[in-house]
Amino acid sequence: MILAEDKALLAKNKTFCIPNFAEEAEMLEWAGISFGQENTLRLQKSIKRLAMMSGAEALRFGGKVFGTTKDYWVAIGRLPQAEEESSNPQMEKRGKGVNETVFWVTCNLLEDWV
Repeated sequence: MILAEDKALLAKNKTFCIPNFAEEAEMLEWAGISFGQENTLRLQKSIKRLAMMSGAEALRFGGKVFGTTKDYWVAIGRLPQAEEESSNPQMEKRGKGVNETVFWVTCNLLEDWV
């Protein structure tokens, strides 16, 4: 179910940059790393959906973390919108310094990223 505020993010005038993960997956296969054809397609579609829903300018696949109970997929990107003022003046704002990069994680490619 898509909420009203989520529909605003799906506007067609938004632009985002994501690499062609199918091509990257081929190069990973040459190195002996494969997620399988089905997961590769799911990952590509899931990252595209994340880019549309989050408004990220540049988004790419960061890796897969193998956990003890679940495996986690990681995406890396940048968000253009400014962050609210923080109560801590020593903390850097999003988009500046160490907070320039934003990380999203999901344990299921068919669900939302956090």
